[in-house]
Amino acid sequence: MKQKILVTAYGEFGNNASIHIPGRNNPASAIQKDTLNSVIEDLRAAKHLLVTGNPADAEDELDGVIDRLNDIYERLSLETRVDFP
Repeated sequence: MKQKILVTAYGEFGNNASIHIPGRNNPASAIQKDTLNSVIEDLRAAKHLLVTGNPADAEDELDGVIDRLNDIYERLSLETRVDFP
């Protein structure tokens, strides 16, 4: 389904953007397709490392994913703090 709606955008645009979609209670992060794919690939790499018996490297890979997602969350929280305390 495709529909055009007016969303509120916060902050600067980059690989992700903080937005609010009408009718939703909380803001959201719009993530570019290639950025999301990169996160998925990192998770797949971590899974492969676990399956092949390399938990230390898998942990490092997962830490990187956690850091990236946390950065997106922190940015979202910061940019929308006035409208969504």
